[in-house]
Formats: sequence, C-alpha cells, structure tokens
Amino acid sequence: GIASEKEWGINLLDEAVKESGTNEDGSTWYRESGEDLGENGYRCRWARMGGQTHDGSTEWKETWWEKSDWTGYKELGAEKSGKNADGDSWWEKWKEVLHQDEWSNLARLEKSAEKQAKSGTENAGWYEKWWEKYDAKGWTEKGAHKYGRLNEQSWWERWGEHYDGRGSVLKW
Repeated sequence: GIASEKEWGINLLDEAVKESGTNEDGSTWYRESGEDLGENGYRCRWARMGGQTHDGSTEWKETWWEKSDWTGYKELGAEKSGKNADGDSWWEKWKEVLHQDEWSNLARLEKSAEKQAKSGTENAGWYEKWWEKYDAKGWTEKGAHKYGRLNEQSWWERWGEHYDGRGSVLKW
C-alpha cells in the first residue's frame, strides 16, 4: 500500500507551504502543500515536491493527496515521475478509495496502481496496471495488465479473478 505521511516525512496538518531553493550545484527544488475545499464537504489535502538539475535534463516530482466528502468518500493517492539526461522516464500512481456504492448501498474498497518506464536510448518500455475491488458482502475483483518491449521483442500478461461473495470464483 501507500506509505503513511509520517513515513514520508510529510505533515499535511501544517498551514499551506510553498518553498523552493537552489542547491550549491545549481539544481533546484520545491515543496508545497495545501488544501482545496468544495461542495458537499469536499476536502483535498495535498503535498507536492520535486526538483531538477541546473540544465533541466534530469527532473523528478511527487504528489500525495487525501480526499474526502460528506458522503463518506475517502481517497488516498500518490503520483511520482521523473526523467534523466539520457531521456529515460518513469511514472507511477497509487490510489486507495473507500466509498458507498450508489446502487447497492454497500461499502466498497478499491486499490489500484499504474506504473511505466521508457528508455530514452533504445526502443524499450514497460507498463503495469493492477487493481483490487471489494465490497461489504465479500464480492471481490482482482486483476492486472502488464506489457513490455525491448527493440523487436515484446511480451504481455493479463489476468483477473472475480469472487461473487457466495462461493463462486471466475479466473481468467
């Protein structure tokens, strides 16, 4: 799962933060946090940080968020990305959501992640997406899609599991 705010050294309880600076080697960094409010008790607390080398050839950024509203919706998430001077890049996003299904009125928990990386010097890349979904009566769905390539070679994988909460299982 997603590491806690404390494990990452993030304190989302502070007032809004907006800081930036330049290191001795000319690289720059920034850190900011805040809170967005909206209708129906919507609240999103967030924190961002990132940096880059003096010439901008290498950079990284990270964002964390915590969303909620009066319906009981809760979401935790993180997104991270970066690139280096060779053109290699990566990106990942993690999310956990708790909400009440509007049709069945059951509590649902959903976890998901997406990750990808691409080479800047050769025809190579990789992508992965996975998810888990649960409801209060035992219904469960899990799955993953993955693929990769290296020049003319490629591979892919897809799988899933569906549990109906009454003993039936479908795997693909």
